Amino acid sequence: SAPTHELLEGVELVWQIPSSPPRAILFIAHPGCGSPGDFFPPHRDCARCKGLPEHSAITQRAIAARYAVVAIKSAKDYWQTWPLEASQDAFNVERIVDSWKNRHGMANLPLVALGCASGGSFVSALALRIEFAALVIMISHGVTRAFQRATNRYPPTLFVHMPKDSLTAAKIEREIRALQSKGIPTEEIACLDFPVTSEIFRGLLSSHGASKLFAALVIHGVINGEGFVTSAMQTSEIRELLQRADIFGEADEDEREMVVESVNCLIRVAEARHAVTARKCSEIFDWLEQYI
Repeated sequence: SAPTHELLEGVELVWQIPSSPPRAILFIAHPGCGSPGDFFPPHRDCARCKGLPEHSAITQRAIAARYAVVAIKSAKDYWQTWPLEASQDAFNVERIVDSWKNRHGMANLPLVALGCASGGSFVSALALRIEFAALVIMISHGVTRAFQRATNRYPPTLFVHMPKDSLTAAKIEREIRALQSKGIPTEEIACLDFPVTSEIFRGLLSSHGASKLFAALVIHGVINGEGFVTSAMQTSEIRELLQRADIFGEADEDEREMVVESVNCLIRVAEARHAVTARKCSEIFDWLEQYI
């Protein structure tokens, strides 16, 4: 089916169900200041679906593996995580997921969660309230107090992170040891930086536009001679660079902002410091297969 945007009991969500009978449900908790529509490709029936490249690639991989995917908007910019008992988000997600599963006849399917950044912290705590078959915590070390409360019934947990963020990496190592000491299956996947070529932009721009953008990034010192990102850019700097390089063409304001946000996303993934990434989707979904 196509992605569907709706308000359910005053809460925004976007969901998609595979054409073949689903085997499991994936709940996605977006990063802070993000939205559910970031994870779903643009579609005429889903005005909020903008499909950031790495985000939507995760959902497309899930749909291909016959997961029904549901993403819910946090009450504020960042998920209200702790104390869990006072979290409006925990209350919202618990009732919305339950209602959504029942409405679509999926009450008996295994439910897994993937949370990114603030969303990763949120699902690490929410697992004390909702019975997840497994958790994927991306670019987050989770909530220590939630892990301290965890019993051996806590779900198997996979941390997907970027070791260049050394502070988060160190905290993840500590949390992995703590969870494993309780008999909870826990693993990690490390995402490293990689050299950029114009190919990375070709799902977003024409072949000519992608080549022009790559050349502009090299000229402005964002990418070195080997293709690695050496200089992080602010969103405003990316917008200005795209404007000067005449990348936007006839795009309207909304389309331009989408290009800016997508380019920012792709550069951050290549830099591998703190970004939602689909680069390890094969490993992530292979790991989930053990638990659904």
